[in-house]
Amino acid sequence: MQGWADVPLNQKGIEQAKELSNALAPLNLDVIFSSPLSRALETAKIVAAKTRTPIIINDNLKERNVGIFQGKIVEITNNPNELQTDFSQDRLVMLAEKMKDDDFRPKNGESYNDLYKRAWQTVTNIAKTTNANKIGISTHAGVIRAILLNVIGGECENIRTPNSGYIKLNWDGENFSLDKVPDWIVLCTHKKISKMHLKIKNIDIERLPGTQFQHDVWKALLKIPYGETRTYAQVAQMSGHPNAVRAVANAIGKNPLPIIIPCHRVIHSDGTIGGYSGPGGIKTKAELLQKEKSGA
Repeated sequence: MQGWADVPLNQKGIEQAKELSNALAPLNLDVIFSSPLSRALETAKIVAAKTRTPIIINDNLKERNVGIFQGKIVEITNNPNELQTDFSQDRLVMLAEKMKDDDFRPKNGESYNDLYKRAWQTVTNIAKTTNANKIGISTHAGVIRAILLNVIGGECENIRTPNSGYIKLNWDGENFSLDKVPDWIVLCTHKKISKMHLKIKNIDIERLPGTQFQHDVWKALLKIPYGETRTYAQVAQMSGHPNAVRAVANAIGKNPLPIIIPCHRVIHSDGTIGGYSGPGGIKTKAELLQKEKSGA
């Protein structure tokens, strides 16, 4: 686990930062706030170089402090007999239940909830106090995860942000909102289909980009139980728009979080599975329905 270990970017990381720089260049950022850790600060410098954007270092943008786990290889297990908690060793084996507990705080470190609170307070304070229209923040996966989950109002396990991935947020003076759900969130979800590791729950649909009609439809999708299906007409009824089946189908196709908002559970009235807007198309939809039907 890296935590606060100051690991510099490797060559692949440098190339990814250059790709990010190209993607962000049209935004003409006014300022970039960065974690002081080398991997984030080097990324900020590469992004800033093209436009000579000033960089401000903020210590509170650091990754989670993992305390005594820093620099260790940590494996998880459900079997107490496999525990290896000798911290003089490079490899540790910890109970999955403890490691997934958002309140678990390693010795000399912080819990996930500590990180979420710190990250959210920091980015909110930056937005409130910085006299700039376009602000960049160069930080780490745990901080990005905390920010994203605060914005969409959810809880999740094992979501992974890609190196040099980014999210774009709008600030109205009081609250953040998403322009769109990042493509890497959808791709991450689909890559984990085989093990169904990724879970996001308690999503606040109203915080997602979309019309009220679309929100009504997406809320209806969340009511379809695991392992069951509904027809487009049934979803129209569930959403409060029984006479707008075609429009409901279009809204389902605009679902920003396939799998998480389970549009794959909607099929035609004749039993055929219909389309699917997520990665892999109807092949992925068929696999998902089969897995859920079998209880996998």
